[in-house]
Amino acid sequence: METTDPALHCQEVAAFASVFLGRAPGVVWPEHDHPACGPLADESDRELLAEGLSDLLGRPVRTVCSEQAPLSVRAARAPCDTLVHQISGSGHWTLLPDLGERREREETPPIEGPVRFQLRTTEVLYIPPNYSWVIQPVVQPSTYLFTFIGDRPPVTEPAAE
Repeated sequence: METTDPALHCQEVAAFASVFLGRAPGVVWPEHDHPACGPLADESDRELLAEGLSDLLGRPVRTVCSEQAPLSVRAARAPCDTLVHQISGSGHWTLLPDLGERREREETPPIEGPVRFQLRTTEVLYIPPNYSWVIQPVVQPSTYLFTFIGDRPPVTEPAAE
């Protein structure tokens, strides 16, 4: 049963992220909702989410709603750890690691091919740094809340048509 509890949502997402940070992509379906992930969310809700995650992760966190990002851009590269909350709709995500950016501290070999997810409303996708992604919305309208853990937003490129 899902309930709205901002603190518990942040705890769930931070615990999930701490397991995956810098390693491999993953998806979680949090048991608790956050006001920032609702259709009526505003900037103060997004700031509340960013502050909660920043406190728990010990790193700066910034959020950007897809409504504030160019919707024609469907491809990007994550220069930092990125969480994507699927606020509405559904989308196919294809992630591809940049094998030239291997980290020496990796405990497992990097994923060498594309990884595909179908993200549904209320799910959260973790994208490691230096992964490229392409979004193909399935159910419209598709709205995403991007949470960047660190200082830099993604580098965007036009998607191939």
